[in-house]
Amino acid sequence: MTVIMAATRMLDVTVGADDLRRALIAVLPHAAKKAERTHLHRVRCYVAPDTLTVTGTDGYTVAAALVPVVVDHDHDAAADFGHLDLSPADAAKILAVFRIGPKGHEQDDAPDWLIRIEVEVTLYPPDKQGEADVQVPYVRLTDVSGFIPGAELELPMLAADEHAPHVPRLVATQLARPAGALDTFGVGTEMIARFTAAAKAYGSPLLQSVTESPQMLVIRVGDSFIGCVRPLEFTEDDKALHKQWLEDWCSRLPAAPPGDSRPE
Repeated sequence: MTVIMAATRMLDVTVGADDLRRALIAVLPHAAKKAERTHLHRVRCYVAPDTLTVTGTDGYTVAAALVPVVVDHDHDAAADFGHLDLSPADAAKILAVFRIGPKGHEQDDAPDWLIRIEVEVTLYPPDKQGEADVQVPYVRLTDVSGFIPGAELELPMLAADEHAPHVPRLVATQLARPAGALDTFGVGTEMIARFTAAAKAYGSPLLQSVTESPQMLVIRVGDSFIGCVRPLEFTEDDKALHKQWLEDWCSRLPAAPPGDSRPE
């Protein structure tokens, strides 16, 4: 007996390979590492007709990176799509498969490195017991930089999880709060290391600001990446100790010369 399957295309856009790679490199460190935390163990990409917003969080840091859409092959589908979720391992596969020539993308005469992203849902008919149709969604990525399609990668989409946080809203909430001020604040080395991946990917420094109630560190890199992390909280005893350490340094170091000590 022949099993009839029907495929429905739900998304069809083309993006720059370099833009997509940078976004994944910047966001992947923030996705939860443990697979059992299913609602956080994912890289979620929110779809709009003009941009893809790649996001990740493990509940301690959040990150979002923009990927401009070069060609929107189906505007209505993109507008209604919502988001797609991939496992961190599959997101890493994209980085492994789709590479760009060394330094080539920075040259004026270099080709545009492009990736076409298509999402389809394959509909399987009811089984013998009359169970409902089964929808199996997957995402196909194809190198369309030249006349002939290049590397292709097909990945399963993760099932939707209603408990997965909406990262863009989380960041928007922080940006809507008043700017705060911290005399001294700390961030764990493992936490800040996650953001250095974005700095390296985009070749820009970490721009940091603080919001109030509760205090949150907002970190930006260029115009394409933003994330948040909560600064370490210190007890009053800790703060007094930190102040003493600073005073100790002032006593150890030579006195500052009067006036402007900068060399001519």
